[in-house]
Amino acid sequence: MESLPAELLLQILGDSRINNADLRRLRLVSKQVSAAATSHLFSRIHISKLHSDRETFFNIAAQPHLAAAVRSVTWLEMAEDCTDLPYVAYPPAVLLRPLETWVPSADDAADFDFLLCRLPRMARALFWLPFENFQSYHKGTEERREVIRSFTPDFFAALDKMPNLREFASRPMHPRRELVQPSELSTPLYPLTGQIFLQSKCKKTMQRNDGFCTFMIPYIAHRASLKTDTLAPITRLYLVDESIWSFIPRINSAVVDGFRNLKYLELCISNWQNSRHMKRLGRCLGAAEGLEELRLCLERDGLAGKHSSTVFDLIFQPKYRHPRLRDIRLIAVPFTALQILLLISRTAGSLKRLRFDNCSVPGRLIYALQLIPNLWLESFSSVSATVLHETEDEL
Repeated sequence: MESLPAELLLQILGDSRINNADLRRLRLVSKQVSAAATSHLFSRIHISKLHSDRETFFNIAAQPHLAAAVRSVTWLEMAEDCTDLPYVAYPPAVLLRPLETWVPSADDAADFDFLLCRLPRMARALFWLPFENFQSYHKGTEERREVIRSFTPDFFAALDKMPNLREFASRPMHPRRELVQPSELSTPLYPLTGQIFLQSKCKKTMQRNDGFCTFMIPYIAHRASLKTDTLAPITRLYLVDESIWSFIPRINSAVVDGFRNLKYLELCISNWQNSRHMKRLGRCLGAAEGLEELRLCLERDGLAGKHSSTVFDLIFQPKYRHPRLRDIRLIAVPFTALQILLLISRTAGSLKRLRFDNCSVPGRLIYALQLIPNLWLESFSSVSATVLHETEDEL
């Protein structure tokens, strides 16, 4: 390794086929690549409600050379942890009550002991942020508030130690990820994974994308208020709904303010109960006046049915302007020819790249684009199984 040219080593480190395990080995065996490997390894880190992720996050922040390498922090959200986790931690008795004629065997008794006694303790012990205790709602809510009050300043202080941090992300935790259990509660049975906290069809909106709304958004405002050249501003945001129901009803003025300094925004929105909620998303986009790149996905679950083009005007409200927007990618977003033409007209002075994925693109749209003044696209693409063919008067 030491005899290889530095340029070749950097190419090896940048290869997409090199995983984190390989980078960790290279970092330890070669001083020549240690700094570059550290930069690659710790450029993207994550945190979640798990004790293990919280501990790892603060350990990285405590070491200046690692904290300086961080460019992106992802909050791994636990899907439906507010609505389904209580059914793991506090299983309703009616779901576990055996039939009166059933006589349990020794194996059955062991299973019930695990479900009723050991599993709830393990589930609760995994998380540092309490979830709603529906058996004692007020007590559980106050406990959660106290944990938030004590964690927030520590979280902010840790992020303040990351001078090159520019991106926040919020997305669901992988369902097959094995969750690290406290040693005193370890079990020889199957490991706990993210999928034990299953998504449900419940339409409750409590705590969706909790890490983003409760901690990340307030920190964006905090970082902007510091007004220092030593800390890079948060200009990139990547958010995927953790649930089959969207976090959008949680959007308030504080969330809107968190979008003001963004240059790159990627949103993947799931189902919403009321299309009027999309106006809140529109206010977020309107606040991001300096936005340069936008990716928007509205792929909805079948349980909510298809969406109509009316949501387009709620999201892309005409009163908002984005004079620097140069890249737009829309995925499964419904629109009419007139709606998309008006959006492109408003951004024609800066727009360079336009892409549609799984959208119903009017067949003559590309011809209509030629009529928009000041529009000079470098790239245009539409990848979709559906193409609409309209008559002459539909444009």
